[in-house]
Amino acid sequence: MSGSSERFRKLTDDEFLDEVSQGIEELESFRLEMRSLFIKRIFIGVLIFLPCIFVAMILDGIMQAILSFEISIFSPVTFFGVPIWVLLPMLAYKKAYKDKFLTRIATMFGDLNYCTDVNKEFEFSRNISKSQALPACSKHTEDYFYGNYKGCEIEFSELRLSVKDTSKDSAVSEVTVFSGLCYLVSLPRNFHGHTILVKNGSKLVEIFTEARTGLEKVNLVDPEFEEFFDVYSDDQVEARYLIDLRFIEKYKSLMQDSSGVGGVLAEYYEGKLLLLTSREHGLFDVAKLSKEADNRESLLSLRHDLLSVFDVIDGMEIIQSKN
Repeated sequence: MSGSSERFRKLTDDEFLDEVSQGIEELESFRLEMRSLFIKRIFIGVLIFLPCIFVAMILDGIMQAILSFEISIFSPVTFFGVPIWVLLPMLAYKKAYKDKFLTRIATMFGDLNYCTDVNKEFEFSRNISKSQALPACSKHTEDYFYGNYKGCEIEFSELRLSVKDTSKDSAVSEVTVFSGLCYLVSLPRNFHGHTILVKNGSKLVEIFTEARTGLEKVNLVDPEFEEFFDVYSDDQVEARYLIDLRFIEKYKSLMQDSSGVGGVLAEYYEGKLLLLTSREHGLFDVAKLSKEADNRESLLSLRHDLLSVFDVIDGMEIIQSKN
């Protein structure tokens, strides 16, 4: 285990929040500065917009009359330039939040990086699309992180899944079926089966799930586990290996408040583990001038998620060494 990951695991919640606080305070100070500048520019923009447009139209008229210029230059530049100038403080704050604050936060979570590389985020989205349990829908990812823990590649991002609303009376074109965090972990042991973990349901739900997925329910012979979850797989032996009852508490703490997608909370496929944790609000949606930069609660929630993911990886490693 690397030093940074080990240190992250040893920190208490209070110690973690103390370290995060400095970055939050700096970000909040910058937010207030940009908010003040933004408000000033709104007033200035309102005052100068029409006069500037008027002057620009005169200049365009002169250019067209004297130089036989058929294209207007000053009017469109002014029309779009003034609003952009007004919005620059907002864009500057968002850039600082993404490029500086989230990058700094990522290093506090261990060997993780905040990534702005569109190609890597696209690859992450493509790997999610290989899931056989997620419905055919539009996928939107934002704020992508990647890193390593004990040789296992970890990727996660905010994920929103939406489907088209086919009801005639609906004024909404798409309906969100999932909003939260999506984790994708490359596990230390390769496997070939397809296994899903869903919230415990009735016998009717069991029949429907087996028909929809083509998987069979796995009997884990553990009343405590089956009180919370049901497991379906095309490889009964492998499923019992992957869903080890010794770290049931880790699954419970990670997913107890999550509704998943169509009841699916986790999926093992192609040597990877996909985890879905629902969030009512975006974890990193504080990059707004109107909203305080204090997102300690969200960061603490993410910390607990990651610790649970690390524990699942530890559990897989222990089982593999014993086998």
